[in-house]
Amino acid sequence: MLGSLLGMYFHLRGNYEFVSAKMTSIEGFLKAITGAAPLLAPGLMATMALFGLVATYYHPGLGKCKIESA
Repeated sequence: MLGSLLGMYFHLRGNYEFVSAKMTSIEGFLKAITGAAPLLAPGLMATMALFGLVATYYHPGLGKCKIESA
């Protein structure tokens, strides 16, 4: 999840550096969000990591393994 947040930062920074020389700060930021390196691609990885954590949070199979004899 941390890696995807870093990916979002690096995508945004790379896009902003590309367009910032041509525009003002607000226009550059808006263009950087929709730039060549998609900002939400790493964000989807964070969403999937969160879903994985939620799905396994109280899963009974992750507790102590007890072998019951018949």
